[in-house]
Amino acid sequence: MIVTFALQQDTGIPLASKRAVWTVESIRKHMPGATIIQLTNETYPALDYVDDVIREPFTGDFVDFLFKSILRASTRGESMLHIATDVLCLSSVEEVFNGDFDIAGCRYPIKTRADGAFCGDMKFIKPSGAGLFQEALDFYWSRPKIQDGWEGGQVAFREAAARTTLKVGELDHEVFCYTPDTDDYDITGKRMLHFRGKRKKNMEAAYNKYIKQH
Repeated sequence: MIVTFALQQDTGIPLASKRAVWTVESIRKHMPGATIIQLTNETYPALDYVDDVIREPFTGDFVDFLFKSILRASTRGESMLHIATDVLCLSSVEEVFNGDFDIAGCRYPIKTRADGAFCGDMKFIKPSGAGLFQEALDFYWSRPKIQDGWEGGQVAFREAAARTTLKVGELDHEVFCYTPDTDDYDITGKRMLHFRGKRKKNMEAAYNKYIKQH
């Protein structure tokens, strides 16, 4: 299994790099056999903690960069977990790939859509499922109105997932993409913590508590 994460260009250096180290350490702790690959642009330095680097030119559009980088990683023919640098793994999740899907992710509720939105920061991708990123990229470039950054990528992925012939699995976001809203939360039954948005400030405390000190 390989695990990929994107860290490139002007993504909040050095804080993004620091969060990436915490993410990588959580993977090493619980899935020591995984090959960790940094997806980055042509000049951004690789973290010392990764096994390999895939470099893709960054032309100014992060969705284009990310989806193309994931497609390049998929050519290795291995099951792939893609996560963002605001995610901590609390346990091994390798057995998820035993599920009946080509690609799987978490759909979390949003106020403006009854069908929710796929979390863009965590995907389980079998070799048979990587093509969905090409379908999503094609959709993204065909819709100028959604070419507005990361949210546009989420829209493109959701629309591609609705149209594809690939089998798209849905995982419980409360288990695999849990986002603590306060400092007082219970991790019982949680497999991943996702510190999205303003919750990123809480990631260091969680890293110290659940990864560094155990």
